[in-house]
Amino acid sequence: MGTGQAERPPDGSTQGPDIGSYLDDLSGDAKAWYEAQKAYTKLEVSGRIGNLSSMLIYGMIIGLLTATVLVMWFVALAIWIGHMLGHMALGFLVSGGIFLVCAGLFYLMWHNGLKDKVTVAVINAMYHAD
Repeated sequence: MGTGQAERPPDGSTQGPDIGSYLDDLSGDAKAWYEAQKAYTKLEVSGRIGNLSSMLIYGMIIGLLTATVLVMWFVALAIWIGHMLGHMALGFLVSGGIFLVCAGLFYLMWHNGLKDKVTVAVINAMYHAD
């Protein structure tokens, strides 16, 4: 042991430890870790996409219901104003004008901060699990 020569394996051969088997084990472990990370990433991405798509579908349904109610309200308003003015076309004209004013107000609200709030809500739905 103290003679400066390398120790021999018990079987008497002059070869040292097989580094190839260590590298094979390391390679196998690295591949297994990579596959596990890939599976985890797929799961995480699919969860986020599911959360985002459910929020978007919910928003579209609420938007569709709101649009339907608004159309019915404006048709009812047009009929009522037309009845009050004695001319149905004038009622629809006035109701259409009111609708355009409301649409203009929504447009102004959208560009003055509502768009940013919706964007933040979408980002939060994508990156935060509830």
